[in-house]
Parts: sequence; structure tokens; C-alpha cells
Amino acid sequence: MMTPPAESPEDDACSKTPGERSRAWMAALGTGLLFVGAAIGLGVLAWHGAASGIMVFTARKMLKLMAGTTLITIGTLALHELLHGVGMLALGARPRFGAGVMTPGLPYLYTTCEGHTFSRSQYIVVAALPNVVINIGLLALIAWGPHAAWWVLPFAIHLSGGVGDAWLCWAAWAEQPGTRIEDQRFGVRVHRRRQPVT
Repeated sequence: MMTPPAESPEDDACSKTPGERSRAWMAALGTGLLFVGAAIGLGVLAWHGAASGIMVFTARKMLKLMAGTTLITIGTLALHELLHGVGMLALGARPRFGAGVMTPGLPYLYTTCEGHTFSRSQYIVVAALPNVVINIGLLALIAWGPHAAWWVLPFAIHLSGGVGDAWLCWAAWAEQPGTRIEDQRFGVRVHRRRQPVT
């Protein structure tokens, strides 16, 4: 599938990244979603029946639970970026994966394909894909999977971490139809069609 060049004389291109106010809202929303995710996960766990009755936690059980949830969380984050890459690949892009540190002590993973542009709807699908697939999958594992309690914290963390992708979806949706969206490491570059001067 051919993609228009990243910039052409018919384009007005500009970068969009979350500003200070957006980052503050994203941090607040992410924190809220962490607690909401934990509450939903525990609710599904209770519905499943694994949380009913008296549970005895030994030091060994706690270490096993902590190790299990840590490994699952890391795996979930890697799968998240892989699904972004699968979506990009399916639409003709060549995804590139990487890692960085946002602030001291806050590492992150990313998937990007700078130079390739998507339609608004294509970009929203790519940005939302891992959040939909993984969150539904984790809820199903809490409800019906083995070691149901192990999936609650990874679900809450993944739900919370989706605020960045939600911002990207909003940034793409706010553009006019016909706008092409280029994914960048710290945001998006929008390529708007130049309006003819009348």
C-alpha cells in the first residue's frame, strides 16, 4: 500500500505533543484509572469467587504473587507495544521499537514509524488496538483464568497507562477529515491539506 510522502507542497504539517496542562490531566487521569482498574479487577475476582472466604497469605505465597504480577506486567507492556507494531505493519508501515526514560525512575517503551502517515481512522485503530485487546484479555483471565489474582495489578497498571494512547486518539480525532497522521516518539505530526486561497 502506497503512502503519501510525509510532507508535500499541498500539506501544512505541524507537531502535536501533550502540553503541560495535558500532561497534568493525563497524570491525574492515569492515577484515577489505576484505582478504578484495581477496583474493577477485584470486583471481577470476587465475582469469580477467588476472593470470597478467608485467604491466608504466607510469605512464600506473597513472594510468588509479587514475582508473578511483576513478570506479567512486564510481559503486558511488551505485548502492548508489539500490538501497536502489528497494527502499523498491517497498514503498510515499518514499526520501530525502543525504550527511554521519561523522568528519573520512569522508564517507558514505545513503537513508532516516523515518515509514514495514516488516515485519522487508521491512526486511531493503531493507537487503541492494544488497549482494547489487552484490557479485555486481562479481564477474561481475572474472571476465568488460572491464578486469577495475578492478573488484577497488571490490568490496573495497563488501564492506567492507556491515557497516553487516549491522548493520541483524541489528537487524531480533533483533526479535519483528510488529515494524515504521522506517529512520532513524543506525539504526532499532522499533515493537513492546504486550503485553497479564495
